[in-house]
Amino acid sequence: MKNREIHEFPGVYLNHDMFSNLVNGMLKVKDNKTFENTDDHYAFINTETLEQVTEFKYDQAKFFTEGLCPVRKNGKWGYIDETGKEVTDFIYDYASSVYDGKAWVGFQGSCLLINLKEAAENDICNEDHLYHALKQYNLKNS
Repeated sequence: MKNREIHEFPGVYLNHDMFSNLVNGMLKVKDNKTFENTDDHYAFINTETLEQVTEFKYDQAKFFTEGLCPVRKNGKWGYIDETGKEVTDFIYDYASSVYDGKAWVGFQGSCLLINLKEAAENDICNEDHLYHALKQYNLKNS
């Protein structure tokens, strides 16, 4: 199948692989025409409103679950919500999808389970918060 430009979004091209990128009403799209470039960037389109909710600025992107999506920017992972708002700092070496409000992240060589729903609501998903949690964990288990 030839790549075809999506009329409503100039510069966004349809590809036969693209439909596997449609999850929970959010379409993950790349910013290049060939779909073979390794330096492409990702954005999301809300298929209900036909709104592009993020710019093409993420190196890698997974899928939305429970209203949040792990995305990588400049080599580090963070999370965005369905409006495109970045709800965490981009500090993680790894980030899993969200399940029951929680996600596994890699941080400073440790694997941590964080409560993303609570952290995002209270604006505490930042580097200082994780350093404190990791320090408390290390003290408790030493």
